[in-house]
Amino acid sequence: MADRASSLFTAAPRSHPHVKRFVDAWFCDPDFPAAFEADPAKVLAGLGIDLDPDDLSVLVSPEETGILTRPDLPRPEGEATVVAEWRDHALERFRAIRRERRERSPVCPALARWRWRQIGRLGFELGSSLAGQIRHIPFAFELTSGCSGRCWFCGVSAQPLDGVFERSDANVELFRGLLARLVEVFGAASASDGILYWATDPIDHPEYESFIDDYAEIVGVAPTTVTALAGRQPDRAASILDRLKVHPPRTHRFSLLSPRDYHTVIERFDAEDLASVELLPQYRKDLGLKFAVGRARTRMASDKGTKIPPRTGTIACLSGLIIDLVGGTIRLSTPCPGSDATPDGVHESSPRPFCGLAEGLEVIEELVEELKRSHPTPDLPILHAEGVEFLDSEDPGVVRVVSSHRGLRIESSVRAAVLTEATTGRFGVEGFVNALVEEGGATVHEAASLLDRLADAGVVRWPFSGEQGPKVILGRHLRNVH
Repeated sequence: MADRASSLFTAAPRSHPHVKRFVDAWFCDPDFPAAFEADPAKVLAGLGIDLDPDDLSVLVSPEETGILTRPDLPRPEGEATVVAEWRDHALERFRAIRRERRERSPVCPALARWRWRQIGRLGFELGSSLAGQIRHIPFAFELTSGCSGRCWFCGVSAQPLDGVFERSDANVELFRGLLARLVEVFGAASASDGILYWATDPIDHPEYESFIDDYAEIVGVAPTTVTALAGRQPDRAASILDRLKVHPPRTHRFSLLSPRDYHTVIERFDAEDLASVELLPQYRKDLGLKFAVGRARTRMASDKGTKIPPRTGTIACLSGLIIDLVGGTIRLSTPCPGSDATPDGVHESSPRPFCGLAEGLEVIEELVEELKRSHPTPDLPILHAEGVEFLDSEDPGVVRVVSSHRGLRIESSVRAAVLTEATTGRFGVEGFVNALVEEGGATVHEAASLLDRLADAGVVRWPFSGEQGPKVILGRHLRNVH
């Protein structure tokens, strides 16, 4: 595990920290591009960058900006060494992300199947580009109740900070016991993607560093850490980074709320300190770039002067369990496009309360068993993925499944209208099967098999227990579907 986690960083070229510092300045400091154009040597020296300005300018020139987002584009002859090294390292990062997505699937086949169903569903709902950026991590621990950041863009609508999971002996035993069980359930590779924050910020916990050590001892690597408070509390951020450096390197992130945050961070940390830390500007002027979820969605709706069209998406990255250690609850969650029904861009179960390690382990078992089910319980409705349509094909025995992002052909003699009505959420598994048998001419076995295939492809889903949604009409058959 440690070898996989650190290989990308040990392979990074020596120039990487300084090239990254240049790229960070270009995107995070609104004044930097003009200053670089006026006196490139001076501004690079001010950042401690000892590289040729002409080489770096290629990365951000209007003709070559594709290098930053599309390193796979054809490279010209005689490309500068630092540019070629940046391109090669970026390509390896992209490959590593794709590799990790496969390798970090849960070891339990039933859990892996459920995860891949969510991946397939988001392909229909968001498209391959956006959906491909979602890691579907297996779990998150919340070490505080709420967050002090109050970030205007918060995609999960975090509440104000009002509690901390104290690091008492009993609480440490609880945390370590729950984490150890999750490693057993998901496997070490999948569990290495678990995180210690959700609608919280790591810096808000005064002993976050000790939880890093617990996590690393049990999982084998330190948790990826994201904070929006580094610009306000740089010394705390430095303490956390120092503790993370004790363990095999991973990518972490500082969200920057203003150019002032950026300047605070680069004054506190040198290029090597930030080599594995993404700096992500989250400035208010960039509201139009945000997905319409959480507080950004609320702001878009209320900020009538800008009339910013909502951008469909989600910032959620988890398909699994969220453990609220302060509130003593565990819930299931998976990403979805933000909407009026799901303003935070997640489908979530109702939270299950627990008190103590024994009850916590019991709740985990119950929720994991829910994820393992290949078919819904009778009370849960069957719903097609958002934006999905069933269309009859000219080819006999084939139904087309399409959204604005993706298309699929399914072998089935059942008409599209029958499938549409059977997946509106009004009916559960019994109603679905009855519809396909009585109106679609399928056998019971064919109907059950088709449900499996639709679910495996991400075409249909059913809610978590306690998730708000349509009520199933029990014991009803579909009639006269045309």
